[in-house]
Amino acid sequence: MTWAEVTAAGDAWPPRGGHAAVALGGDRVLLCGGGVQRAWLPQDAGSPHEEDLDDCFLLDTETWALSRVRATLPSPRGGHSAALAPVRAGGRWDLGVLLFGGRDFDAATGTHRGRDDLVLLSLLGDEAAGP
Repeated sequence: MTWAEVTAAGDAWPPRGGHAAVALGGDRVLLCGGGVQRAWLPQDAGSPHEEDLDDCFLLDTETWALSRVRATLPSPRGGHSAALAPVRAGGRWDLGVLLFGGRDFDAATGTHRGRDDLVLLSLLGDEAAGP
């Protein structure tokens, strides 16, 4: 096995860490959330700043095209995990991406708040379904 750097065309993927990714099929990967560290400027030395994001991107691994998707996370988060799963929601079966917990950064206090929530992005319906 060997690593190779790949350049994706299309929408720009801002640098980040702590995002989640899940394979949606043979040639698509959904990337969501994560955080951007903005503490490296000299004026920020005494007060680190991080911004957690709510955006999602779809990567086509056949063409290496990256596109921002319409659906955003219900709230900004980083350090979370994701899974593709069949789910029963609203009386019907659906295919969804489940996002588990993570954290978000509270700029007012300069601290991370842990998240204990679970959110579902419906892939078959128009909106995320709830139980």
